Amino acid sequence: MRSSSKAHRRTLRFVKLSLIAGIALGLCIIVAKSIIKYHLVEMLNEMVERSTRCTFKAKRSMVSFIPLKAVAINPQIRCKGNSPVKFKKLTAHFNIKDITKGIVYLSELRLDHGHLKGIGPSSVIYKFIDFLAEPISPERRDKVKIRIKMKRLLATDITFREPLKKYTLLGKGAKITVARDNNGNFVLSPYISSLSIIPSGKSISTASYPLGNLNSSITLYEN
Repeated sequence: MRSSSKAHRRTLRFVKLSLIAGIALGLCIIVAKSIIKYHLVEMLNEMVERSTRCTFKAKRSMVSFIPLKAVAINPQIRCKGNSPVKFKKLTAHFNIKDITKGIVYLSELRLDHGHLKGIGPSSVIYKFIDFLAEPISPERRDKVKIRIKMKRLLATDITFREPLKKYTLLGKGAKITVARDNNGNFVLSPYISSLSIIPSGKSISTASYPLGNLNSSITLYEN
């Protein structure tokens, strides 16, 4: 009987420990998901406002834990009532191995099926990518409790229009990759599968001149 009683107590202790561990794990998941969802929107809003003086909007967002990622539907950058940057979907993959140190790694920020109004130095997307490549200042680093460190940005299936003086530059099937290398520098790799121009005042169907494709790579060194 004593042996049976001891076994029963051990079973109860095991059940209690399992329940405590399960509750602790559940709380960790809830906290991590809340942090990521909040900081994803906060991070994108801050980056967009600081780089372009515009705002980030999305129809809705959601977070999953396995794998750890956040998804935003119909994300766009809004500027004075217009959307010069818009995509159908944004997916952000995270790694929280150093969350106790105040760092959440953004393994990949992926944007799919987008349209850009302008790609030149004065465009919203150019300013946004340029801002991503800038190192965070020590003053700002000290103020941020949870710092999100981006490893890679990938934008795929993009169309764009870039107005020039006498022509409009059109692009289809474009892809932009911004990846951090082992030295902390960012490598910018744009690819455009179909590039063409049309004279100002003409339509695409009657006066489009194909230019072929474009593939290049630029390294942005961190000072």
